Amino acid sequence: MSVFHSMNHASPIFDHNQQLSVIIRILPRYFYSGFWAGCVDSLTPLAKKMKYPILAVSLLMIFLTGCLQREDFGFDNTADIEFMEQYAERDDVTVTQSGLMYRVLREGDGDTPEMDSSVRTHYEATLIDGNVIDSSYERDEPLEFVVNQVIAGFAEGVMLMQEGAEYELVIPSELAYGDFPPPNSSIYPGATLIFRVELLEIL
Repeated sequence: MSVFHSMNHASPIFDHNQQLSVIIRILPRYFYSGFWAGCVDSLTPLAKKMKYPILAVSLLMIFLTGCLQREDFGFDNTADIEFMEQYAERDDVTVTQSGLMYRVLREGDGDTPEMDSSVRTHYEATLIDGNVIDSSYERDEPLEFVVNQVIAGFAEGVMLMQEGAEYELVIPSELAYGDFPPPNSSIYPGATLIFRVELLEIL
């Protein structure tokens, strides 16, 4: 099942959710600012009657901030964390500075793409339980894209490859979609994504 959208095809490599994620993260800041402005206006008369008004208001604000900022998305990423820890211990796995993990299934002998390169790839994307979320192999249709249009972990992995290479990429959520997966997809918040990728050609 396809879950992400480019102009031509839905695919889990495209980072069309980036702007939405930024908006979702920024909006609470404005909410808290307005909330605290209202709290201070309401509590000022009461605080003036107290012996330590500034301390009292500060403690109350800290308490309420903890309540408001507590997030419960209803998911448990323990299995993802355990999977990545075990995968990283494999002898044939390389872990990059960003946290991307990969292993070489087949070496290539061509050029290596850059961030602004257009490429043609075949890939299969799965969750850690093996559930396939998208596959160009099933469609029998390689996907063409510009490297800077895709999620960070996929872009980094492709730029490690030479034409003709096949890699397995294990992408932690921080390099994929974090806590904001695309709607109506099987990707859950904090999901680790696994890709088998063939770099067919740099266009």
